[in-house]
Amino acid sequence: MSHYPPPWQDWLTERRQSLQAADAPAALDAVLLASDFAVEELRRRPALLALIDGREAAELQPPAADDPELSARLRQFRRAESLSIIIDDVLGRDSVERTLERTTVLAERCIEVAFAAARAELVARHGEPRDEDGVVQSLIVYGLGKLGSRELNFSSDIDLIAAFPRAGETDGRRALDNEDFFARLVQRASTLLGETTAEGFGYRVDWRLRPFGTAGRLTLSFDAMEDYYQREGREWERFALLRARPVAGDLAAGRELLERLRPFVWRRYFDYAALEGLRELKAMVDAEVRRREREHDLKLGPGGIREIEFRVQLESIIRGGRDPSLRTGNTLELLTLLAERGVIAADEALALAEAYCYLRRLENRVQMYRDEQTHVLPEDPDVRERYALALNYTSFAALMNDLDYHRTLVSAAFERCLPLA
Repeated sequence: MSHYPPPWQDWLTERRQSLQAADAPAALDAVLLASDFAVEELRRRPALLALIDGREAAELQPPAADDPELSARLRQFRRAESLSIIIDDVLGRDSVERTLERTTVLAERCIEVAFAAARAELVARHGEPRDEDGVVQSLIVYGLGKLGSRELNFSSDIDLIAAFPRAGETDGRRALDNEDFFARLVQRASTLLGETTAEGFGYRVDWRLRPFGTAGRLTLSFDAMEDYYQREGREWERFALLRARPVAGDLAAGRELLERLRPFVWRRYFDYAALEGLRELKAMVDAEVRRREREHDLKLGPGGIREIEFRVQLESIIRGGRDPSLRTGNTLELLTLLAERGVIAADEALALAEAYCYLRRLENRVQMYRDEQTHVLPEDPDVRERYALALNYTSFAALMNDLDYHRTLVSAAFERCLPLA
C-alpha cells in the first residue's frame, strides 16, 4: 500500500503471509486503507489478525469487575472489539444497523464493568446502601442519545444520567447517605471509563443532561427525579428522555422510573407544543455549528444526521401519547412505523432511511480512521481520497456528489415539518 513508509511495507508483507484465507491479504489491505487506528492496533497486537480471517480472537472478552488491572484491561478490550467492528464494517460483513448495534453493546459492557467495580470499591469502605426498610439499593444508569436508542457511533461521548430508587444510608462504619454514596460511585466509574492512560481512553462520559445540568446533583432518588421533570422539566428534555434506556444496575427498576416519567414525555393529546421544544433544540444545535464553523458537519450541519432524528422524534413526541408503539427513539424503527401509519409518505420514509444509513456509515468511517470523535470530513486531500477509495468511490468528488444528494433531501424534509424562518 503506497501510502505507508518502507518499514511498514515490510511489516505488511510479513503479515499478509501469516493469513490463512485466500482473500485475506486483500481484506487486510482494505482495512488498513480505511483506518490508521486498525494499523496501530494490529501492529501492537498481531494476534488480532485472526479477525481478518474471520476467526475468533481471545482478546475479545470483557474484563471482570474485580480484575486488579481493570483500567488497562477495559481499554484493551474496547480497542480490540473496536478493531473487530472496523474489520466487519469495512469488509461488508455487517450492515450499518449491525455496526451501530455492536458499538452500542460494546459501550454497555464497559459501563456495566466500570460501575460494578466502582460499587465494589465503595461498598468495601462504606457498606451497602439501604433504604429505611433495610432494602439494598442499586444505582440505575440510563443511556441517553444514541446509546439509549442503540445507535451509537464508533467514537462517541456517552450521555448518561443516574438515579436510585429510595433514600437512606449505607450500613458500614463509615456511613454515607445514599445520594452521597451514589454520587461518589458515578465519579469513580466515570474516571474508570474516561481517564487517558498508556492504553488510551475508554469512553468520554457526559453527565450534562441530568436534572439542572451541571448545577444539579449527580444522582437523584426516583421521587426527586419525578418531581424535577413534573415541576422543572423543559420541552427539550422530553426529546432527551425519549431515548433514555437503563444500561446498568437494576434494569427492571430502571424501567419502572421511565414508566413514571412517561406522562412528561408523551401527552395523551396531539402535542403540537412539542414543536417549541424542537425549535429550542435546533437553535442550540445551530448555535454550536456556527460557533465551531462546521456547516459541513455530518451530524449537526444542514441535511445532517440530527435533522433526520429531529424529524422522526417530533412525530414520536406528538403522537406517542396516543400510540404506544411510537415510543421508541430508534431512528430506523420510527421511520418504518411512521410510514406504516401514513404519518410520513412511504417514499419519503425510504429516502430518509437511505440517507440516514449513508450518513451514519460515512460518520463511522470518519471516526474509524483514527478513533477520533469527529463528524467533519478532513481537509487533507490525500486523506479525502483514502476515504473515497475505502468506500469504493473512484474519487472524493464522487463521494461528495452522493453526500450532497442525501443532505439536500434531508434538509427539504426537515423544513417541511418545521419551518424555521
